[in-house]
Amino acid sequence: FDDAIKYYEMVTDEALIEKILSSYLQSLYKQSQYQNILKVARSAKTEKPEQLQEKNFYIAESLLRSQLNQASKNLDLITEASNLYTKLLGSSYDLAALEGLAMCSKILQDNEKAKAYFLQLADKDTKTSQRWLYFAASSVHQSNPKSSLEILNSLLTQKGPFTKQALFDKALILFSLDQYSELNELANLKKEELELARWGTFQYLLGRSFYFQKSYSRAQVHLDRKSTRLN
Repeated sequence: FDDAIKYYEMVTDEALIEKILSSYLQSLYKQSQYQNILKVARSAKTEKPEQLQEKNFYIAESLLRSQLNQASKNLDLITEASNLYTKLLGSSYDLAALEGLAMCSKILQDNEKAKAYFLQLADKDTKTSQRWLYFAASSVHQSNPKSSLEILNSLLTQKGPFTKQALFDKALILFSLDQYSELNELANLKKEELELARWGTFQYLLGRSFYFQKSYSRAQVHLDRKSTRLN
């Protein structure tokens, strides 16, 4: 991509620039050159709807992704990105726009909006719906645990790469909501059905849950499993 970028930077003819703008922005994006994208895209003159959408997409992506690793994020830039993503809904960038809106909403601490966008992605991007359902549940894990639990239960009707994480998160939420009977129903899960690093904590939750229900012998079994890491 370096050679392609150098070539594009040598072009001065505006008609030719308009023709190669798409490839130029794509090359910059592949190399995460977000500041250069903003400079080029914002100065580009285009009236074609398709190119305007593409320009807005790359500007929105650059605004968002340039802030992701910043300890102190510029919320004005995130809001600007969100506004541009909104303009892209229903276009060929619809899925990318929904993901961008969800990420912006999380940064802006609008958890319910983030959840709503992730749920829309789950409906539209069915091949990876479990992923989006998990992100939706995670968005409101703290702020709305009952809603998070409902989404996790929906997710767990499917088989996929987020099943183990979802089962553990479900156990955490049930424990936090004092729903001990429902939590105890997970007691027969096998170690391979959860992430190994979470097994000890899971056994601790079960131990405490059975204890609170005065089932002391069952509580001791799970607390012993936590200590010894036995099945």
